[in-house]
Amino acid sequence: LGKEGVLCVIIETMYSQTIGKCPSEKVAREMLKEVMLDLDHKGKVIFVTTFSSHIQRIKSAIEFAQKLNRKVFILGRSMEKYLNAAHNLRLVDFGKRVKVFSYRSSIMKALKEVQINPGKYVVICTGSQGEPNSILDRIVSDKLPYKFLADDRVIFATKTIPVQKNIEERERLEALLLKTKIRIFKDVHVSGHAAREDLRELVTLVNPRHIIPAQG
Repeated sequence: LGKEGVLCVIIETMYSQTIGKCPSEKVAREMLKEVMLDLDHKGKVIFVTTFSSHIQRIKSAIEFAQKLNRKVFILGRSMEKYLNAAHNLRLVDFGKRVKVFSYRSSIMKALKEVQINPGKYVVICTGSQGEPNSILDRIVSDKLPYKFLADDRVIFATKTIPVQKNIEERERLEALLLKTKIRIFKDVHVSGHAAREDLRELVTLVNPRHIIPAQG
């Protein structure tokens, strides 16, 4: 494209002040793999929460769950929405290996099934930012019929978005989770935002006449 000539490029620049290069998703995948496959989770449920739009992270979690020979339940309306979109674009094809639940009655039924034999399941759900009415929030608020047991695992395959509301909601959620004596794995994540050297490389390759910086 740079050789053909580019009039203008609009670049997402939220991390433009961060010196260096953003690690690739391969790094986050290895971090998630280490937590899910290198530790002994026998008899304990594994909950993984991430951004509903992060299809690659969800795919990695599903792959590692299957290596553990566990059933995968995906819970939450936003999860269903993004996965349906990804399926329609042929980015994913889980077939019958993965079950997605988005309505309260089906979510309740799924969680009751997990509660009976938690060591056989990986649950991927909403709640990575501590959002009110997310699956994790509804569980710790006793709005869904599930009780975490001591040493159950919750993996936050995200970082907290650094705005006050998100920080407060995540802190509140983590405090409630810790009361159940579970094990929390935080920040299993790399950013998807280009840092300064990523942006420099893009601009050099594309060589546009004009640049419009954008955020998010």
